[in-house]
Amino acid sequence: MAMQELLKNKLRTFLSLFGITIGIFCIISVLATVSSLEKNIQNELKSLGTNTLYLDKWDYTAGGGPDYPWWKYVNRPVPKYAEVKFIKERTPDARYVAFRIKINDDIGYQNNLLTNVNIYGVSRDFEYIQQLTLLHGRYIAPAEFDRGQPVVVVGYTVAEKLFGDASAALDKTIDIRGKKLTITGIISKQGNQIIGGWNFDESVIIPYRFARQIMNERKADPLIMVQGQPNVSSKVLKENMTGVIRAVHKLPPTKANNFTLNDINDF
Repeated sequence: MAMQELLKNKLRTFLSLFGITIGIFCIISVLATVSSLEKNIQNELKSLGTNTLYLDKWDYTAGGGPDYPWWKYVNRPVPKYAEVKFIKERTPDARYVAFRIKINDDIGYQNNLLTNVNIYGVSRDFEYIQQLTLLHGRYIAPAEFDRGQPVVVVGYTVAEKLFGDASAALDKTIDIRGKKLTITGIISKQGNQIIGGWNFDESVIIPYRFARQIMNERKADPLIMVQGQPNVSSKVLKENMTGVIRAVHKLPPTKANNFTLNDINDF
């Protein structure tokens, strides 16, 4: 009887089976999309630095928008470049320690002008934590960091917009806040990002010691990045660094931390 009903209602049966097939296909597509999205997010988080802590006055895990408790953090002291040396000397578990300041401003080449470009002033260890891939040229040399030379590594989109062809940017001189800098390298294209991160495509990187000439360090969103040794977990690194930073800030035992060690793993 059931077979007869199926034969009598071929169209209805076909539509029912077709609907089920579409439903299964949609579920598979959604799961594949979610899996791909999760993978992309994980890759972007890794780009922030594996096993890495961000020392900042702000807490990155406290949420955002109008509900962010900014009043808890706004009066905290900002990280200072001098603290990098202290952390390196007092924290054996730290493999690399990098300082970064940042502004958003215009950069120019001849008659071409790009607005709202991320301008990062960084110290030497930054490249080891971020592990940048260069498409053309070279990264900033240690001596150029130490001397604060006017050299710059530019993102792919920046190079493409200023010069038409990214490869044409190498060895050219660009203007940033009235200073001329020579391009030593072009960063490989990253593409669209989900969580934002560093967005190197639309950024330039310059030596910290040179960046001080064009930035007000205290107002340039300073932070310190600390990457742990391969055999040290971020949890252990965080515990050890907490005592070190409290000593740097000369906090008595009864006082709460006036800094945050933001763990990438908590994101």
